[in-house]
Parts: sequence; C-alpha cells; structure tokens
Amino acid sequence: MLINYHRIKVSKTAHYCTYGDLNQGTKCIWFVFHGYGQTAAEFIENFSFLDPKKHLVVAIEGLSRFYRDGFDGPVAASWMTRADRLDEIADYSKFIQGVFEEYTRELPNEVKVVLFGFSQGASTVYRWVTSKFPYFHHLVNWAGWIPEDINYDDCRDYLMAKKSYFVYGLEDKFLPQERVNSLHDFVHEKNLNVEFLHFDGKHEVFVPFLKTFISKRIK
Repeated sequence: MLINYHRIKVSKTAHYCTYGDLNQGTKCIWFVFHGYGQTAAEFIENFSFLDPKKHLVVAIEGLSRFYRDGFDGPVAASWMTRADRLDEIADYSKFIQGVFEEYTRELPNEVKVVLFGFSQGASTVYRWVTSKFPYFHHLVNWAGWIPEDINYDDCRDYLMAKKSYFVYGLEDKFLPQERVNSLHDFVHEKNLNVEFLHFDGKHEVFVPFLKTFISKRIK
C-alpha cells in the first residue's frame, strides 16, 4: 500500500491574555510564555502583583491543546512536539510575531520590552527571536533551556545587544546541577551573554524571587 504524506496551510484561531493597559504611564511591556501543560490565563497570574498602570503583560498560549488529565477535565496547551517540529515552530513564530507587532508597532522608545519564557516556553522564545529578530530589551529564561540546534553565529550580535538571564530553582528536578553546568558550558562555547541566577525552589515561577529579580534587573 502506497501512502503519501501531505501538508496544507490552514487558518487557526489562536489565544492570548493580557493584564494591564498600554497607556502614557506604561513603563514596561511583558510578553510571557507558559510551560508545557499550562494555559495563558493561569500563567499570567504570576505577574498580577505588577502595577497595571505601569506594566502591560501579554501572555501568549501555545497552539496545541489537550486534556491535562486523560480524556476530560481541565484543558492545557503545548508549544510543540518532535513531530513536524519545523512546521510547528514556523506556525507559532508567525502567531507570536503577529501579537508582538500589534502591541509594539507604535511603542514609545522609553518603554522596556521584556520576553519571559518558563520551561518549554523558554525554548519557544529563543526559536521565535532567532527567526523573527523582534525588538526587545530583556530575555528571561526561567527554568527552561537554550535550544542547541540554532545557528547562533547568525544572531550573536543581535542577542549580545540584549540582557539575557537564566533563572532556575536549586530543587528543580528537571534541572539538576549537572544539566545546569552543561548549559553553562554551552553558553560559554557559543559566546552568548547570559547571566545565571538561582533561587531556593522547584520547577516553578517562584513569585517572591521574581519580585526581587524585577526590582534589581528590569530597569
């Protein structure tokens, strides 16, 4: 039996959430990306302590949805799988870029743009920025990974002009110290400018440390 595999482009309704408003007092706009098995609505709650008159948070949701616990119940989202991965990367990068441009098209120069990716969302940020080269000031990789299959030679100057961070919990079961050391070696090998920071916690956005991080780094 001869089986032929085909691909076709289709339109799809995508989703995102916002917290705060873009106004004359806005100091910072955040584009935040959830981890595997989360939703934009629940993830954006991590940033609800920010002053909505000074911060606008845009939480973008992965295009793939599934039942978190089997065949029914809460619905969660994912950014990609290994199947047809290049197609999925292209699709979500186009979606993210569209949302990004919607909010930054006429953004005043003094407003800081922060990209924040948690876990799977961190790799998503890296794949998007190295394909679309958006304008931003800070890139926060929180308990995620830096994809090793990207050609950083083509985007090193672009990334070096930004402030990048890798934040992880010392009790993160997905990031034991040897894995962190491996990432540190990779960053050094590729000559990427990434500041490593850690907190006492697990695989989570630990809000108390996030508050401290923002007060010291996001200026």
